[in-house]
Amino acid sequence: MTQGFSFSQDACDGAARACTYSTPHGVIRTPCFMPVGTQGCVKGVFPQTLAASGASVVLANTYHLLLRPRLEVLERIGGVRAFMRWQGALLTDSGGFQALSLQDLVKVEEGGIVFRSHIDGTTLHLTPELAMHAQRSFDSTIAMALDECVPSTSSVERLRTAVERSALWAERSIAHWRKENIEGKERALFGIIQGGLNLALRRLSIERTLALGFDGYALGGFAVGENAPQRNAMLERVAPMLPANQPRYLMGVGKPRDLVESVACGIDLFDCVVPTRSGRTGQAFCFADEDTDTTRLATRNLRNARYKNDVQPLEQTCPCPCCEQGFSRAYLHHLVKAGEMMASMLLSAHNLFFYQRLMTRTREAVCEQRFAKFFDSVREQHDDGHNPDA
Repeated sequence: MTQGFSFSQDACDGAARACTYSTPHGVIRTPCFMPVGTQGCVKGVFPQTLAASGASVVLANTYHLLLRPRLEVLERIGGVRAFMRWQGALLTDSGGFQALSLQDLVKVEEGGIVFRSHIDGTTLHLTPELAMHAQRSFDSTIAMALDECVPSTSSVERLRTAVERSALWAERSIAHWRKENIEGKERALFGIIQGGLNLALRRLSIERTLALGFDGYALGGFAVGENAPQRNAMLERVAPMLPANQPRYLMGVGKPRDLVESVACGIDLFDCVVPTRSGRTGQAFCFADEDTDTTRLATRNLRNARYKNDVQPLEQTCPCPCCEQGFSRAYLHHLVKAGEMMASMLLSAHNLFFYQRLMTRTREAVCEQRFAKFFDSVREQHDDGHNPDA
């Protein structure tokens, strides 16, 4: 474990874990959900609100930050944390996912990824070495090795190419990371496992990546083609192959039920745009009751006319700015229908608070050895955000 970091398992219940990950930028208690601030900003949410929600880590993206505001600006200011006025930990993705999400603007070569900027068409050649240098300059608490992400349902040949390329880039990433190591500025570097839904390739990727000695390991290539049962079946097999004494991070998976199902497989860290993206489309994630032993979940679509005269807050006991100030469902319905910016801000904040509360309840269930009961209630009551409003 890199100096300044420590990782310990506090409790387990089956494969589910509750861990403590201490970093130079604060303590991360798992299971942990990391809000996504791609460009150094979680959309529509103040850093103070993120901190108040209980978030201990925010995620930003290397590709996007290299394009805007650019590396030289962030180096001069002192990194992303100083730039966005965030006091907690920062995890930066390397930009490998954008090779998939922006594939029409991308050419993947053995040396790295050549992007045609989605902003102005200029060329960015993202190599493992540049990704490492940039993330160290960003003052990232946790940096990610550069990988190639492909759809999980790709052909065996395509998956194998991505696994081999990701392994070679991982070697270059960790070599450059160690070369640029600066006394007193220790940061963690995670490796990324690829292989899609092919167990043999996942195992190969794990063997190649673990041999390099990263500080933690991420499972990439999920939520890019497979369904939830396929994902869970693979997670049940591969999560136990990762070191028990290091963090396990599932990249990009993030509906409420998905998180709890993944915790059941032994995953510690998560990120996803779902809470803020849902907030911007008028959806609120809620607890349908106050019983923390059996958690019924509900998704409320504030566009629904049923809320037009509903004077209740989204939740009675939620501490988010939306609920705490007593904004009614009727008012939120009005803001959403009127297209007011405040609707997105209030609902995004509420959803982020909900996610942190869900992770806290999940951790408590693990620590109190009642995770199975908790897990069953979540699976029965929540249907991936599409269940009828509670």
